[in-house]
Amino acid sequence: MKILSFLFSVCFFAGLFAGEMSPPVNKPVPPPVNRVNRRAAALAWRAFSKLSPEERKAMMELQRTQPEEFQKKMKELAQKMLAGEQAKRAALHKLQQEYRSCTDNTRKTQLKTEIEKALRMEYMSRLQEHRQHLEEMKQRTAKMEKELNRRAEKADEAIQARLQVVLEGGDPFAPPRRLNRGK
Repeated sequence: MKILSFLFSVCFFAGLFAGEMSPPVNKPVPPPVNRVNRRAAALAWRAFSKLSPEERKAMMELQRTQPEEFQKKMKELAQKMLAGEQAKRAALHKLQQEYRSCTDNTRKTQLKTEIEKALRMEYMSRLQEHRQHLEEMKQRTAKMEKELNRRAEKADEAIQARLQVVLEGGDPFAPPRRLNRGK
């Protein structure tokens, strides 16, 4: 009898907790991550990073004034970069296939050297991109640090000005101003 009542209580409590742990019925399902869009965006920004500072500035102005045109140009940049990468991959794949089917040792050595050269160029190119990106981040960080130091020096003035606004009936929880972002 004790075993029967124990089993009944286990089943009863399991049913209670199962209802609490089940997901809500009306919860919206998040959309699936679209890897194609993410890759296209990454390619576009890689292409953007290869532009000269003047071209970047013009593109940023275009983004601010004509967002549709900016999107169109970014898409074109991404397509050009993708076409270039696909051409490199096709050439490398062709060399790889030729290497694997080659029986002549001297030709095989030449192909190996060509493949290594192509891989080295691609690797060093990416490495240079990352170095450039790091330098740009360092410059932005230095600018932001300079701005924060300037604000720290003028903290008392800013606090007194804010105090005056609040005492006159202004919003005490107004959103903070953004720091200078790369300007």
